[in-house]
Amino acid sequence: MSTTHIILSLSIVVLIIILYAGRNFFQKEKHVVPKKPNRRTAFRLSLLDQDCWFYPSSSGEPEYKGLIRDISITGMKLHSLVDIGKIDEITIEFAFLRESFTLTGQIRRRKILENDFYEYGVHFHPLDEKTEQKLFKVLWEKSKEKIVI
Repeated sequence: MSTTHIILSLSIVVLIIILYAGRNFFQKEKHVVPKKPNRRTAFRLSLLDQDCWFYPSSSGEPEYKGLIRDISITGMKLHSLVDIGKIDEITIEFAFLRESFTLTGQIRRRKILENDFYEYGVHFHPLDEKTEQKLFKVLWEKSKEKIVI
């Protein structure tokens, strides 16, 4: 082998080493954004026109009409024309598939929508096992009826 071949081979090896080392040196550091945990761990059913009645838990009878926009065994999204002010806890009455429910929950989110509706995110107080199973069964059956939006 001639000296030229040896020098050329060494030059190629040195060039490969420099390119590899430079790639790692000049490579931008990747910022990994951690995924947010999914707050919604329960099966959620979206609805279009499901009526309900609600009232402050401190009073005793249904006062306001609302629409359930989505619901799970842990909570619901409720739309209403009523601004309930600073009330933090409400009781909601509704029926699905000939099953009636009266559930109490805490308002976790409030939002005014463009169409003069108010949107409330309600987190239910812990349900007893029988009520939770009944609600889950009804929601599951309702989800199979048709595609609801």
